[in-house]
Amino acid sequence: MSFTPPFFSKLNKAASDLLKFKFDNKFTVKQTSEGGVTVESGGALLNGGDGYIKGEFAVDVVNVELNAKTKGQLSGELSSKKLIDGVKIKANGSLSGKGPSGGLSFEYAQDFFATTFGVSGKAGSTVVEASGVVGFDGMSVGGNIEYDVKTKKDADFNVGFQYSQNDFTAALITQERGNILVGSVVQNVSKSNTVGAQFTYSPYAKDASKKSVLAISSSLKLDSSTSVKASVDTLQTLNTEIVQKLSDPRIKLGLTSSFSRQDSAIVCGKVGVTVALGEF
Repeated sequence: MSFTPPFFSKLNKAASDLLKFKFDNKFTVKQTSEGGVTVESGGALLNGGDGYIKGEFAVDVVNVELNAKTKGQLSGELSSKKLIDGVKIKANGSLSGKGPSGGLSFEYAQDFFATTFGVSGKAGSTVVEASGVVGFDGMSVGGNIEYDVKTKKDADFNVGFQYSQNDFTAALITQERGNILVGSVVQNVSKSNTVGAQFTYSPYAKDASKKSVLAISSSLKLDSSTSVKASVDTLQTLNTEIVQKLSDPRIKLGLTSSFSRQDSAIVCGKVGVTVALGEF
């Protein structure tokens, strides 16, 4: 049975996405012209902050992305899946007050095997990264390694395992040179409802309460325009998210909040509000 495993960075992605809550306060406007050029701009809704403009277009078989931020950062990326058959090539670079940085990466996937290789550099650091995953019939196992050839610090290496079917995913991965163990299960209960749980074991955490953390999350699509998501963990933190889409005018509104227990009180620690116009 033909099966292409995920790249190593995608192992445990189902649980990570379900437990991910962004507390941004920003607005974005996105539009694509008839010529295929996509322009996106945005900025902070509150307290000033960083604004940006981004353009995306294709030149023959190469996709081009250019970014500029009001805080003085310029960046660009070139990518292509057609220069070499079966290989995605990506080159990027940026210039800011911290100096220039850049990178080059390759991704290749076929039946039963997926691999990546990349080199990235900035002032005082050049990191080489490689990963490989083999898989069969929904089961995938692999590892990756990162090494800074300039600083020659200890290499970061991790391993992972994942089993996935149409409506179920279970994963077990390590982080930070194997010092952290993360296990998760995600179940698609229906087309509109997904539930999942993730257990993180960090035996070397300085905070004893963070050595073993269990988080449970669920997302529910109420209708074609409204979705909600919530998670709770053993650190007594509750995260919530509501997304509402409007068709005319075309607007997407998002509200994210985080509540935690401090002593005997329930405190709202973080709130995020996003407004997206045009394409999203």
